[in-house]
Amino acid sequence: MANNDIVPGFDDELRDGLSLRLELVAGLEGCLLIELVGDLDAHTSASLQGRAMKAIEGGYRNLILGAAGLGFVSSSGIGCLTALSKRLKPLGGDLVILDCAPKAKATLDLIGFSQYFNFAATLAEARDHFMSPGASGDAQAFPKHFPCPLCAHPLLVRSPGLYRCTKCRTSFLVTEKGEVFVQ
Repeated sequence: MANNDIVPGFDDELRDGLSLRLELVAGLEGCLLIELVGDLDAHTSASLQGRAMKAIEGGYRNLILGAAGLGFVSSSGIGCLTALSKRLKPLGGDLVILDCAPKAKATLDLIGFSQYFNFAATLAEARDHFMSPGASGDAQAFPKHFPCPLCAHPLLVRSPGLYRCTKCRTSFLVTEKGEVFVQ
C-alpha cells in the first residue's frame, strides 16, 4: 500500500536525505509505523514533522518510528521528535522509537534525551507499550528525580505542575504521569 493511500497527501512534501515508508500496525487502531531511512537533520526534520502531523491530523494518535535505518540525528531532528511527542500526548497518544540505530541512540544518550523517549527493540515490544498504558509505573511517578532537559542540573519534584530549573531557570511542565515537557 502506498504512503498516500494510508495518509492522504503524505508524500506531497518529499525531501532528499530521508525516506519515509508508512505501514499500518495490525491490531492497533490509530497506530502507524513510520520507517525512517537516512539522516534526521535541519534539512529533513521539517519534512518529517510536517508529514507526521498529517498522520496525526488523519487520526493516528500512536506513532512508531522505525529507526534502524536512521543515520545522523541533529539538534533539529531531536527537536522534531520532541515536538511530535508533545503533540501526541495531549491527544492521548504516544511515540515509540523502534530498533534505533546505534549512532542515533548514542547521540540521544549523550545529550540526555533518551530518557524522554520510549524505545522498543521489536515491533511486539512497541505494540505492548500501546496496549498496556498503565504498565509504565504511573502510580509511582512521584517524587520524581530527573535532570533539567537543558542544563542537566538534578531536579526533584513531588507533584505534577509547572516548575523552573533552579540553575538555568528553564520552565517545564510535569504531568500526573511524571512526564516532563519544556515550556
